[in-house]
Amino acid sequence: MLNKKEIEVIFRTHYKDLLNYAYTFTGNIHFAEEIVQEVFLSVWEQRNKIEIDRSLKNYLMGAVKNKSINLKTRYINKYKQFENIEEYNITASQEIKYDENEFNFQIRESIKMLPQQCRTIFLLSRFTSLTYPEIAKHLDISVKTVETQISLALKKLKHSIFEFK
Repeated sequence: MLNKKEIEVIFRTHYKDLLNYAYTFTGNIHFAEEIVQEVFLSVWEQRNKIEIDRSLKNYLMGAVKNKSINLKTRYINKYKQFENIEEYNITASQEIKYDENEFNFQIRESIKMLPQQCRTIFLLSRFTSLTYPEIAKHLDISVKTVETQISLALKKLKHSIFEFK
């Protein structure tokens, strides 16, 4: 049974290695951060019944690998319908255009649903050339807050956009 202090130590000890490992699967720092956070959340939730039959680092690396593969598989399945797009006729192209418009609408609506500060930070990071430190200075907040809010925004957007069907 792991307590809060032990999990904090595990987090501090292994976070960077796990983040780098997740990044090798995703190629996206935000997705990598989300994966590592999900692994630690899972460890916390399962702390009373977790059984680790190998080294802790190997256990965590395996969990990161599995979550990364699951994420990738989910995205591949979502986009499979567009694999042979060049074979579609004009009607299919019109349907795809409609799907793109619907998808863009879904993105806009999802952004509107973000909490105010989260939405502001997300929009500044995605639609201006401001860096995280510049956003932090502009809003008089810490860079860590910017990073956290971007991560939160991406998680909420991913959930609302890719889980709505």
